[in-house]
Amino acid sequence: MTTAHERQQKILDSLSENEACTIHGLAELLSVSAMTIHRDLDKLEKEGVVVKVHGGAILRPDTEKNAESASSCPMCKQSIRSQLAFVLQLENGEQKQACCPHCGLMMSKMQNPALMLATDFLRGNKVNALQATYLIKPDLKTCCSPAVIAFASSEDAQRFQQGFGGEIMVFSEAKSFLSSTHAPPENM
Repeated sequence: MTTAHERQQKILDSLSENEACTIHGLAELLSVSAMTIHRDLDKLEKEGVVVKVHGGAILRPDTEKNAESASSCPMCKQSIRSQLAFVLQLENGEQKQACCPHCGLMMSKMQNPALMLATDFLRGNKVNALQATYLIKPDLKTCCSPAVIAFASSEDAQRFQQGFGGEIMVFSEAKSFLSSTHAPPENM
């Protein structure tokens, strides 16, 4: 039987080789339950080593390499707040972080990312941006205008919309809306 430390090291090794791993795949690889993998990933995420995403995990971007991009948004130069952060992982392994879904969706049009993660506004966990639900123009001040916030579930977005208004959209609709109303800067 392996210890928690040994399992976590094997998880990190697997993530290093594969860039992303699923909960189910890790559970099979290590012959443990999905709940055990969740607990191991929670610990590794608290240590700042991995980022949990819906159904799995990825390695956290190298903080030194991405220090400049992590401190301010490449689109609008605003500070990046964890509650709104949007991460794009490019084909070459480089990661860019936007201050909010508004900038992240605009960047995705110009960057052609391999993976995109939005932050669930209510819970703070990272979710696959393609599966997120977006609330556009809620009566809420964020860093960019129009405000765009992401939710892991459409039910949460609908409940939030009841109090703050706005329009609910899926990824493609939100990206299309922003593309039609905002032109990205020429020199990103």
